[in-house]
Amino acid sequence: MHRDDPKSASVITTIQLGGSPEFAAVDKAAGRIYCNIEDKSEVAVIDTSTHEVIARWPLAPEKSRAASLWTPGIIGCSPAATTK
Repeated sequence: MHRDDPKSASVITTIQLGGSPEFAAVDKAAGRIYCNIEDKSEVAVIDTSTHEVIARWPLAPEKSRAASLWTPGIIGCSPAATTK
């Protein structure tokens, strides 16, 4: 996962998630990003101030999907930005 600067269109930081990210939801008030890791059936919780994964929440495989919000130019989830 990577965080972009929308003004310069450059990557600010890359966060290793250890799987295949599918969608991300941002909670600005809490300073958290929630990213669905599809191949792990979990949600990675990321602290926006430290850019670190602070928790992992398991999901029931194929029984539920994480809700997602997308903010273009701010958060990017792509397998190219992760390692397995």
